[in-house]
Amino acid sequence: MGWEKVPGRGVGGIFRNYEIVLLFPLNKCIRLELINRFKMSIRNKTFLVILFGLLLSIGVGFVSMYFVISDRFENIEQATIEEKSTELANIITSGIESTNLINKDWSKWDDTYEFAQDGNQDYIDSNLTTEEFGVLKLNAIQVIDKQKKVVYYGSWNYQDDQVFPNDEDLQNNLSRLVQSLSFKNIDSSIFGYFGTDNIYYFAAHQITKSVITDNSDVAGVLIFAKEIDYSNPENFGLIAPPNSTIDLLNFKAEKGSVNLNKTNSKDPSKLVLDKEILDYFGEPILIFRIQMDRVYTTESLTIFIALFIVLLLVFSLFGMLIYYSINRTIFSKLAIFSNFLNRLIDPMTTQERLKGQMGSEFSRLQETINELLDNIQSQRKEVDKVNNDFRIQNEQLQARQKELDDRNAELSSLNQAMIGREMRMIELKTQMDALNKKVDIIDINNPNTNP
Repeated sequence: MGWEKVPGRGVGGIFRNYEIVLLFPLNKCIRLELINRFKMSIRNKTFLVILFGLLLSIGVGFVSMYFVISDRFENIEQATIEEKSTELANIITSGIESTNLINKDWSKWDDTYEFAQDGNQDYIDSNLTTEEFGVLKLNAIQVIDKQKKVVYYGSWNYQDDQVFPNDEDLQNNLSRLVQSLSFKNIDSSIFGYFGTDNIYYFAAHQITKSVITDNSDVAGVLIFAKEIDYSNPENFGLIAPPNSTIDLLNFKAEKGSVNLNKTNSKDPSKLVLDKEILDYFGEPILIFRIQMDRVYTTESLTIFIALFIVLLLVFSLFGMLIYYSINRTIFSKLAIFSNFLNRLIDPMTTQERLKGQMGSEFSRLQETINELLDNIQSQRKEVDKVNNDFRIQNEQLQARQKELDDRNAELSSLNQAMIGREMRMIELKTQMDALNKKVDIIDINNPNTNP
């Protein structure tokens, strides 16, 4: 074949009729033909079609199911983390039950009622010792009268059994708190959180006698307060759900790094949700953060991928069985036909016939080919007979042609002889005419001469 120049369109390479075509600049193209062109058999094409269809269907199914399952389980995890976050946040805002109960019990104690009115030292010596702070797990106790004047204030660091280090900060926050206390009824309690840098929890109840009647009077308010170590959620009675971690953060310190009520995480394997905890004044004081592993999504996707691999193996085996079945029932028979036709170079001179069990699918084709070859052989014999007759007739015609040529040669020679005699007679006649003229001239010149 060789090299052929055709118009080009730039640098590149394309396939054309299984040939490599190289394109070069300057609007020139040099086509390089491979010595062995790429040829693909029907068997290979069928195998590739089955393989491509199998991979395409499995791939599309996997991708679609992956996103569906991932989206569904992500919604489940979103709902789960929101539910858990709300549940645990409610536990925090519901307060510390033990502190609330003790505060209510003390505020309905007759001795406390009398102490709010007279501030007697015996009550302090008997009930407000440093050891009692440890028993009650409180950092401060404050008693105020009906005019919201302080009857008693005491603090102690029961954790380390020493003077409470944040006493001044706590007193300032209690002063603001006392001015805002407002009870719904005589037996109602108030509790909540307050503070800024240091976070405190308080429980307050009006001081009454142990037996409350319609004419019962209020002697003041009893306030219990304790500093909250929010670094340990167990101090709030919180237990982290399975596969989760919980944290309490200072809102003031973490304000710029939270995303309230929205799940987010830099780690795609985790979900993080922040909720704000309000203090008694309705202002954010703490950030409750729950971080949950994407267990459902991870496990489901792992199971799904394993199932996908199993299905891939099953479908691959199924595809191989289909290919084997097609190869056995079709391609093997086609190979027999192909080999037979390759041996059948000239069907006009061969006596070979297609033999063997070709199966019901190709038996009719086998019969047709053999019948065709029989017809070709029969027509070949007829053609040979016609050719033989033609040869005999041709030989007879050649013999007659030779006889005719001989006769034509004989006639030609006779014709030449006759023509020569006629020419001689004409010549003699011409000579006689010339002699007669000479005699007549002589007679004219010699009239007295006798003839």
